[in-house]
Amino acid sequence: MSGLLKSYKELSLASKILIVIYSLIAIKINVIDYSLSPDEIKFLAWAENLPWFQSPSPEYFGQIFWFLLQVIWEITPSFVYPEIAKLIFAVLLFLAFLSTIFFSKNEKAQFYSLALALTSPLFYWNGKMIGPEILSVSLVFFGLAFHSVHKDKLSFFFIGIAVGAKLTVLPVLAYLFLNHLFNNLKFRDFLIYGLLFCLGFIIANPTDNISLILRLADSRGDVSHEILPAFLQMWKLIFTFRPDHKMTWDLILHNSFQDLTFYWFTFALILFVALISNLKLFWSYLVFLIFHFIWIIKGNSGLGFPWYWMSLVPVTLHVFSNLNLNLKIFNHRYFSSINIGIIIIICSFFLSSNAIVFQVHQKQYQKQNIVDFGEDYLCFLDNYKHENLKVMKRIGFAPPSKVQIPIKVQIPMYDYEMEPLWEDWKNRTGEDFYLLISSRFFYGETFAQNILKNTNKLLGRCGDILIFRVYSDF
Repeated sequence: MSGLLKSYKELSLASKILIVIYSLIAIKINVIDYSLSPDEIKFLAWAENLPWFQSPSPEYFGQIFWFLLQVIWEITPSFVYPEIAKLIFAVLLFLAFLSTIFFSKNEKAQFYSLALALTSPLFYWNGKMIGPEILSVSLVFFGLAFHSVHKDKLSFFFIGIAVGAKLTVLPVLAYLFLNHLFNNLKFRDFLIYGLLFCLGFIIANPTDNISLILRLADSRGDVSHEILPAFLQMWKLIFTFRPDHKMTWDLILHNSFQDLTFYWFTFALILFVALISNLKLFWSYLVFLIFHFIWIIKGNSGLGFPWYWMSLVPVTLHVFSNLNLNLKIFNHRYFSSINIGIIIIICSFFLSSNAIVFQVHQKQYQKQNIVDFGEDYLCFLDNYKHENLKVMKRIGFAPPSKVQIPIKVQIPMYDYEMEPLWEDWKNRTGEDFYLLISSRFFYGETFAQNILKNTNKLLGRCGDILIFRVYSDF
């Protein structure tokens, strides 16, 4: 920590300003706009009752993730357990952002690295902050920071823990080894680094490491025939990345890998600059990108979710920080100060700004829904509940204890299941019911639109809540 404080004091004023800006953004997203996704609620609930180091680990996540949640549960008063857990994971991501200042010793490159990081939607994510992905990618950031300051043993150890927490970040290991290989890696060092990586992996999964590897081998079978279709699908997504976002069932961005990394043009620019200024870095980065693509495809039989691609961000920032960013673009005297580093940052900002703004807006939207739910529900009771029908809700995502409703009965926020987008929803309850659903679920292409494919009646609106009468299909 003292080293981090010392490095912060040595930063330029411009870099400090960027850190302050992101500090305010992070507080806004994760503290002021506090809310949880369904997966976060589920993970927190599971951790309360899991045995220590359960094997196999739930959801195939690293045991270290569940261990961390269990420790938080044990040492935290239950009434602030969700808030403290979210804060801890948010701090991890914030420290990951700060760790980019170690990627380069050059003052200008440090500023550029922080600036480019701020153009990545990863640092504004409105998804499951409390999840193995944030733990894993933060450890990758720390591992690359150690690599940059020549503490390579710690670097491989941290990458081992990161892979143990979430297997999707394994391609980072290839990037690290290639960096060392191009710098005349000795066989003895190769063995030591490999052992330290394995030690980190085992620490992350002390009682589940062998079975995890076996499950990994089983899931990564021969699916080479899927590589070309996946490549063509990615190519299509790259050039049809639309502002009217697609979302998952819990309203998390789900267009492509660009949602949480960088826009494809940013990767292309960095690859090009590496090609003309640092061939060793170019090959390390290119192999990493190819390996990452194949690794995700082989693990998911497709492109998976945007958060599977998170480790593209730390490696891309590491490559960017070690390039010759002072390459001039224009010879004209009025533009002589514009270099390739500035061009990459500006392009990345404009290309990713839509996804960034969308995520920040959705988090505020979600939090406000939860805050206003009590008042909106009373509006429904007063104006629309004319029959003694069951009431089902899909409003916001928060533990029931967090919902402030000015009546004696505590009402859950989420008890309405939605069918996949391509299927017609069927009311199989055998009776009519009232459905209270947030207008968020009609933002872009979402599963909620299935209720519009039936003869259901929109009765009205209370605040953000749309009120339907859903008719029985029987």
